[in-house]
Amino acid sequence: NLVTLLGGGVVTLVAWQPGNSNFNAAAAVQRSFNVSKVPQTINFGPLSQQRAGDAPVALGASASSGLPVAFALISGPATLSGNVVTLTGWGAVTVRASQSGNGTYAAAADVVQSFFVVPAGSALAAGQRLGNGSFQMSFYGTMGSNYQLQASTTLTNWVPLFTFACTNSPTAVLDSTATNYGRRFYRTLGQ
Repeated sequence: NLVTLLGGGVVTLVAWQPGNSNFNAAAAVQRSFNVSKVPQTINFGPLSQQRAGDAPVALGASASSGLPVAFALISGPATLSGNVVTLTGWGAVTVRASQSGNGTYAAAADVVQSFFVVPAGSALAAGQRLGNGSFQMSFYGTMGSNYQLQASTTLTNWVPLFTFACTNSPTAVLDSTATNYGRRFYRTLGQ
């Protein structure tokens, strides 16, 4: 009279009594009940910033069930093979960790993580003119290093604008003197 549950799903039991010399057999009675699968979660922590050209990155995640976790590349300059991400450029990379469950464990909620791949060297990118006429761009460089931002309208005469420390990559760089120029070129020099 003991039922051992082996997984999730519908369990159907049948009870009967075959009777004996004094009693006729009883009609069989069937009852069903649902066994819920055990919930599980995925532990997939934040991913660190990488630099274009770095060695492939191995992703690590675990499911509370102990079942294997699968990864998928959602977007970004990278390829994915198993749990190894190979960087193919720079920009944001987004990956998904999932575990579909089995007969005992329900599928876990997917976990999505993103990380940024900075250019191999220093670079200015994502320039935009602001409403007040100044010009803002993102600078990718070596954190902890000092750089000088220079500007030119001719590509031959470069004027130093200011020196800054790269404390974050990307670092927002603002040229507030760009308001009177129809075109302007920029470069950075390491200090």
